[in-house]
Amino acid sequence: FQAEDGIRDRSPSRGLGDVYKRQDQLKKNTIYKLKMRDQLRLQKGTWYFADWIRERAEAYSGNVHVNKEILTTLDPRLQKKAELALSNELNRDKSNKDLEGAIVVLDPGGRILAMVGGKNYFKSKFNRATQARRQPGSAFKPIVFLAALSKGLNPKTTISDQPLEIGNWRPKNFDGTYRASVSLRQALAMSYNVATVRLSETIGRSLTIKTANRLGIISKLDDEPSLALGSSGVSLLNLTAAYAAIANGGFPIEPHGITSVLTGNGEPVYKRRAQTVTPIASPEVIEAMNSMLEDVISYGTGKKASIGRRAAGKTGTSQDYRDAWFIGYSQGLTAGVWVGRDDNLPMREVTGGTVSYTHLQAHETDSYLVCRLLLEKK
Repeated sequence: FQAEDGIRDRSPSRGLGDVYKRQDQLKKNTIYKLKMRDQLRLQKGTWYFADWIRERAEAYSGNVHVNKEILTTLDPRLQKKAELALSNELNRDKSNKDLEGAIVVLDPGGRILAMVGGKNYFKSKFNRATQARRQPGSAFKPIVFLAALSKGLNPKTTISDQPLEIGNWRPKNFDGTYRASVSLRQALAMSYNVATVRLSETIGRSLTIKTANRLGIISKLDDEPSLALGSSGVSLLNLTAAYAAIANGGFPIEPHGITSVLTGNGEPVYKRRAQTVTPIASPEVIEAMNSMLEDVISYGTGKKASIGRRAAGKTGTSQDYRDAWFIGYSQGLTAGVWVGRDDNLPMREVTGGTVSYTHLQAHETDSYLVCRLLLEKK
C-alpha cells in the first residue's frame, strides 16, 4: 500500500480513495489516501482491510506529512481464497439474499493474513470482521472451559447436565436431552449448554470474564448466567484472536496488519516491534484445551469441518439463529468465519419465528466449508 499526505479542499470524504482529513498542530488540512498495488486492487474484499489499516497507519505516523509506503501483513493468496470461499458459500443459498458474512485469518503472532468484512465492499463499507458486535453463542464456550482448567479442573472432571434453574432462567440443551453427568471434554465436544452454564456458575463468571479479557476480548461482557452461552456481543477479529492464543501455546496476541511505515525515500517512520507477553495458562492447561477443541472436530459438533489432518475449533449459533460462527485452527493458521444478517433477524424466517434444524445446519455448514477451504491448503 502507498499513503500520500498533502493539502486538499474541505469537501467531505465518502470512502477509500476519497479525501481523508485531519488537522495537524498547525491546523492545516491534510489528507490520508491509500493506493493499492494492482495485484490487490482486483480483490474487492481487500478494501475492508485497507480501511482498517488506514486508521492505524495514520495514528502511527500522523505527524509525518510526506508520501508514505505501508508494509502490511496481508497474504494476497489467502486473501483471494477467503473472498472466493465466502462469496461461493453466501451465494449458494439463493433463497436468502440478505445473508452477510466475514472472515479473519491470523498467524500465531497475530498477523492478519486475510480479512473480508462483507460480501460486497462497494455496497456496504461496514466491516463485519472488526466493527460488528454479534453474539458468538457456543463459540464462546472454550473460554469458560479454559478458565475452568486454569482453576485446576481437567478434561476428565465430571459435571451434572441435569436441568438447571437460575432465577427465572432455564438453559436448555439443543437436543432436548439431559444427562446425569458428563466430562468437561464431552460437554465441550458436544456443546451441552446446561453443563457449560453449571460449570461457569461453579468457577464464577468473574473468572470467565477475566480469562476473556486476557485473551484480548475487549468488548463489555455482561455478568449474567447466559454469559457462558455467548450472549454478549464480540467482534470476529477479537474472538479469532482468542482462539489463536490457545493455538499458539497460550500467548495472547494483538491482531495487527502493519509491519512498518516508510517515507517515499525508504526512511522508517514506524516499525512494529516484537511483543513480550505472559502466557494465559500453563503448558499443561493449554495442551488439554487444544486436545478438547480437537475433539470438537473429531467427533463433536464441528466434525463437518474435518480436513483430514489435525485441526481444532468450535461452532457457535446465537439465540434464534441470528448468527452462525466457526473458528478453527490448524498448522499455524487460525480462521474465523461469521454468517448472519445485518438486520439481526433470524437467518431463516418461518412460522412462529423458529428455524428448523436442517436450516440451521445449512448456515453452520457455510462457516464450516469456508474454514475448510482456508485451512486445507496453506
